[in-house]
Formats: sequence, structure tokens, C-alpha cells
Amino acid sequence: MNLLPFAFRLSPGFTYIAVMILVVVMGIALSKTGRYWSTVAKREKEEELIFRGDQIRKGIEQYYKWTAQKHGGQGLYPENLEELLKSRFSMAPKRSLRKIYKDPMTGKADWVIFSDPASKRMMGVRSASNDEPLKVSNFPFIYRDFEGKTKYSDWVFVYRAQPQAPGQPKK
Repeated sequence: MNLLPFAFRLSPGFTYIAVMILVVVMGIALSKTGRYWSTVAKREKEEELIFRGDQIRKGIEQYYKWTAQKHGGQGLYPENLEELLKSRFSMAPKRSLRKIYKDPMTGKADWVIFSDPASKRMMGVRSASNDEPLKVSNFPFIYRDFEGKTKYSDWVFVYRAQPQAPGQPKK
């Protein structure tokens, strides 16, 4: 005795059509899943860009403040990223930056250097990527200028030293 319903026994092409429909449904589901994971990966790269850019900005700030102490209040920006890796103290090594991070958007250490117009020394970095970011708002306060930017290369991680007024105590 055949257990298949009568209608299925009479249509020999039914299995083929059912498999084709199944393949189409699976293709649609996989494409949606791929887009979802692509978006998740891009968001993670954006978070990593903010972290790495902030680490470099903080390294520049530390370097500037250290040179200000060393040179009687007049700080200097580093010449390049490699200068942030050098030890500043002879007894206990202290560096401004642990390592030179790669730009997570390009996967290379190809940061675009943002220079101080007066000294031509490095005061910040930005990504070389011109891709459009997913994140366009809700940035940390220090990076509120990133809001509404249309490219990652518009996200500039820069340390701007505050000019000291004459007669003001040194920090």
C-alpha cells in the first residue's frame, strides 16, 4: 500500500518543483543572513576604528604633555607614529603608544596623517577609507564632530593643544 496522497502519486514532476522552491527559499534566507552579518562586521570595524583612532589621539596628547614638561611648558607634537613608540624615560620605559595600529577599515597601517599647520608635525590621523559609515550619530562627546559625516576619512582623530594665556599657571 502506497502511503502518499493520491494527488502526489499522479504528478511525477512534483518533487522537482518542490526542490526548486526549497532552493529559492534557502537562497533568499542565505542572502538576508549574509547582509545581516556583513552589517554586523562593518559595525564592529567602526567601533574598532574609533578605539584605535582614540588610542593614537591619546598617545599624541601624552607625547605633547610630556614634551611640554621637558621643555618648560612648550609642548611638541610627534613627527610620526613611530616616535610615539619610543621610550621616554631611561629607568622605566614609558611609551605614548603601545603599537602602531592598523586602520581597521583598510586593514593596513596606512593612516592619513593630519599635521599641525605651524610646525608640520603630526597632531592626528584619519582613515584612508572613503566608504560610507553606518554610524552617523551618538558618538562620544569628544568626537561629536563625526556626526553627519559621509566618509570614514572625515573622522579625524586629532589632539589640539590649548594655547596657554600669558601669566596662566602651567598645568
